[in-house]
Amino acid sequence: GGALEVETSSDTDAKADANGTAVQAAGGGGISIGAAVAINLASMLNEATISSGASVTAVGATVKAVMASTHAFAASATSGSGGGDVGVAGSVAINIVDLTTTARIVGTVSAGTGDVTISAESRSTIDTDALPAESGVSGAGSLGIGASVAIAVMNEATTAALEGTLTGGANLSVAALSANAMTTDAKTGASGGGVSVAPSVAVVISNVTVLAYLAGGGGITVTGNVLVKAEQSSSAVTTAQGDTEGGDASIGIALALNIV
Repeated sequence: GGALEVETSSDTDAKADANGTAVQAAGGGGISIGAAVAINLASMLNEATISSGASVTAVGATVKAVMASTHAFAASATSGSGGGDVGVAGSVAINIVDLTTTARIVGTVSAGTGDVTISAESRSTIDTDALPAESGVSGAGSLGIGASVAIAVMNEATTAALEGTLTGGANLSVAALSANAMTTDAKTGASGGGVSVAPSVAVVISNVTVLAYLAGGGGITVTGNVLVKAEQSSSAVTTAQGDTEGGDASIGIALALNIV
């Protein structure tokens, strides 16, 4: 017989956009409110497995859960208001992503003289932006409030494992790779003749697990080299900015928080 290959590939993209602006006529009173909320929820499962109870005889075996291209997830909210006695603008962007990538041999494989490769790969980008339209709140007569909140949550598990029985085989490679880049930005502004308030909050929560292991309860016998490798590359860039200008009082608040 020939070689056995079990391969899955994944490319998952998801994006949410929201825009809300409100403008009062010049010299008008009343309240001007612009609000935008963008929520992006994404879940991806990519799994290649020789399952428990399966028995395979081949010249080598490859089990791979890999990428067709990099996963891309985005949430963007933009808001603004202008004029009126009171101006309010709020932007909320929330990005919640769950990624599971698994390559496993759980059953029994007789690989003869061929190589055995188990590989799991996950690559992703997550962009979350809560921004003002132009300067946010502008021209408010007595009170201007511009607020932005950007929250990004990443839950990722990437696993490559030999949990079954492997007999024969030359070289054995078990490798798991995860690469993730998160960019989160909360920015806002408020200006007016009286009191201006501009709070902005950007929060990132990243839970990433990368595992590569051997747990063959029935034993592992190969004649060549054995490589077991888990590799992780993660980055999180988080910014918050609140700009204000008011005749009586100006309050700008910014918080950027990474929990990794």
